[in-house]
Amino acid sequence: MMEAQPRMTRASSAIFQRRGLASLLLASAALVTASIPYLRILALPLSGLGVVLGVVALVAAQSSRDYFFRRKYGKALPLAGCVASLAVFLLAGFWLNQFSILFGSLRKSPASEQKTVPLRTQANRSETGSPEAGWVDAGREAVQFGDVRVRFVSAMIGPAELKLPKGKKPPKEKYLIIRVRVSNAGAERLVQFRSWYEPATRAEQATPILQDNQGKTYPLKAFPPDMELVGRVTQVALPPGKKVEDLLIFEGQPAGIGFLRLELPASAFGSSGSVRMQIPGSMIHSRF
Repeated sequence: MMEAQPRMTRASSAIFQRRGLASLLLASAALVTASIPYLRILALPLSGLGVVLGVVALVAAQSSRDYFFRRKYGKALPLAGCVASLAVFLLAGFWLNQFSILFGSLRKSPASEQKTVPLRTQANRSETGSPEAGWVDAGREAVQFGDVRVRFVSAMIGPAELKLPKGKKPPKEKYLIIRVRVSNAGAERLVQFRSWYEPATRAEQATPILQDNQGKTYPLKAFPPDMELVGRVTQVALPPGKKVEDLLIFEGQPAGIGFLRLELPASAFGSSGSVRMQIPGSMIHSRF
């Protein structure tokens, strides 16, 4: 029994050492992610976990009954891991502005902040006159909800670009392909965006609506699970200043119309209401 006790305490101290080593490795991983723009968001949680592990290992080592082992080995790695993790945590929080992004993301942009933003290029002015109240001319303006800005990019009639299983031929049908750009125009919030074309989210957010000036509605095209749409984004976190393009595929080939009206639920980026854009018929192009 007397020999078993030292073995147990030294085994426990070895566990504390492994926790200290894990804390040091987490600090290193956090430092690496902090240097990569698209992975910086991971620096804060990794270094925070490293601090927690380092503190736990220090407290456990301090309470170890093996005095000699505790003094010689018990605090070195836990202390190094804790200090390194804390340094990276503060670096990511203040210098990389992660604290502002984290706390800013908790504030939801209300729908009352909706406004229109003139585009730099207004060459595609609608030929049908000014849209009705509540709609914006996609050729002249973007829509902004708080920090989130949504603008029309293009409308194209043509085949969809798909990744297919080996040996399977691509469909010959042509669709109406619309690209919409979503950007984080704020300085603090981290915007969580979920694609309007993502089927898994349709139970939680309404489906986009597309209708022409003649009253015809164009439904979203649903592809089989084994067909992957090239350029499709399911969900993404947008730091300040970042943007992403969402790809929407609709069935049908509108011809001889004055305009299309595209309604996109703002729930895709955590707000309420809808983005309503009127797309002039002159902006719809064909690709063969």
